[in-house]
Amino acid sequence: MTDVFESPSEALLAGFGSIGLETPSAAPRLLLYSCYRQVYTITESCYHNTNHEGEMQARRRLIEVLKEMCRY
Repeated sequence: MTDVFESPSEALLAGFGSIGLETPSAAPRLLLYSCYRQVYTITESCYHNTNHEGEMQARRRLIEVLKEMCRY
């Protein structure tokens, strides 16, 4: 999984396209994708018992994403 679409650069958008970022449902959809990526990272870290720092970062980001999702 990649987080390149979470904060895409101008070059990425020029080459790939806007990926529907102008629609009203874009913000909640991107939050759901981010939530999925964080849960995936946490699960992978626990399953393989590796990268504890990455797991903690994912847990922090998951909390941020869930707080943002409460606004919708």
